[in-house]
Amino acid sequence: MGFELNILDWFQTLHTPVMDKLMTSVTKLGDAGIFWIILTLIFLIIPKMRKTGVTMAAALIVDLLLCNVLLKNLVARTRPYDVNTTVELLVAKLRDYSFPSGHTAASFASVTALYLSGERRIGLIALVISCLIAVSRLYLYVHYPTDVLGGINFWMSFRMAWISHCEICRREKDSKIIMHKIRVSICFYGRVQGVGFRYKLRYLAEKYSVTGWARNEYDGSVSTELQGLEEDIDKILQALYNDRYIEIDDIRKRSLPVDEEERGFGVRY
Repeated sequence: MGFELNILDWFQTLHTPVMDKLMTSVTKLGDAGIFWIILTLIFLIIPKMRKTGVTMAAALIVDLLLCNVLLKNLVARTRPYDVNTTVELLVAKLRDYSFPSGHTAASFASVTALYLSGERRIGLIALVISCLIAVSRLYLYVHYPTDVLGGINFWMSFRMAWISHCEICRREKDSKIIMHKIRVSICFYGRVQGVGFRYKLRYLAEKYSVTGWARNEYDGSVSTELQGLEEDIDKILQALYNDRYIEIDDIRKRSLPVDEEERGFGVRY
């Protein structure tokens, strides 16, 4: 604690009338999370930003319950100005405990919500504001450095955990797709040339994310190789059978090894 008080005392050497006014103004943005609450309400009003607003609202509610209600009362840390009573405060004394910094936690909760919602540009601006609010709490001698770090780390840890969870889910999804992916060679016989068969097939392949190729043969058939999920290939075949311009009399089908390097679907000549 002595080391932390030394850091706070160093901040006192930076005081100037301009800095005092700036820091007191910046810290007011985080009073009761007012700035972030207003921003959340604005997002909730705008239809395109409503999902982001809901995410921010949820983050702020979780922050209120975990940081302000639970952690502050659980740790019950004395404010630094109650330890060093000689410091002259620029803001009114607070009634709650010191750890973690509520201003900082609410700010970084909002930054995390913006990041997880994909709002990177707004999130970057919010990050700058959050850092200024965090510094203002030290400048004003109302929090220890570890109080501020606690508010930051809580939400940064949550963000990293969420990113890790999403990455694990993505890998599991990708592995399932790879496991169920098949490649088949199919020769179509019937009225399959001169009716836009290959281009219909390419449209369907792109629709169902199936790769491969199609080619007209000299005997009037169409050869193709299709690679993708088995159910998607079945949907393509069903759509071809149901096309009113195409008449499929017979197909010859055989399995092939999957080509992991293949991308897209091509019409061959």
